[in-house]
Amino acid sequence: MNKIKFIREKCIEANPEIVELKFGCEVKIIRSGVRAILISPSEIDLVAWNLFVPSNPFVDYIENEATFKIIGRPIRLADVLLAYSFRERFNATTWGSLAGKWSLIGNNLNNQSKETIDFIYDILKA
Repeated sequence: MNKIKFIREKCIEANPEIVELKFGCEVKIIRSGVRAILISPSEIDLVAWNLFVPSNPFVDYIENEATFKIIGRPIRLADVLLAYSFRERFNATTWGSLAGKWSLIGNNLNNQSKETIDFIYDILKA
């Protein structure tokens, strides 16, 4: 398992809201593999959602929940700190080190340096 996937799973365990269907949740349309972002429930179909597809912003997408896979929202620093705080051996110094390593530009796990990813992985794995 890769480190980002492991960290993401630990964050979702600590905060299931990450994968709730609501505004900003990222999904993958099953039939096409296209990634999209939930905008709002559809007014046309009560079990469908209006989607924004960054790769094709001029097309309106309305998809039923059965036609997409939930990816969730990006993992933020707060999610990682929450996952860390759920551990039995919580250490405030480690928390501070993590906050100091995290790049707030983009505030997204996928935007962090390899060093930061390795650090987070090691503290959540221990």
